[in-house]
Amino acid sequence: AAPRFKLNDVEDVLPESLPLGIRQRLSLAVAVIHRPEMLILDEPTSGVDPVARDMFWQLMVDLSRQDKVTIFISTHFMNEAERCDRIS
Repeated sequence: AAPRFKLNDVEDVLPESLPLGIRQRLSLAVAVIHRPEMLILDEPTSGVDPVARDMFWQLMVDLSRQDKVTIFISTHFMNEAERCDRIS
């Protein structure tokens, strides 16, 4: 999971000392270890810098398209909502 989520450089670092964007990727990696069919994420990129946000979204797109994971997301960022397949 470390290479897919680009966590190789931080494998030996305690999570609380990581930047928020990396902690969010780590949380997503932990959430998909058991190959869930569905994820529910509440504002997963809130407080994350734009580069980390784009990387996080690419991971979610890959999970959705390649692994067929259904992802429910709540967000107040309209540009993020536009990336979704369906909005309600």
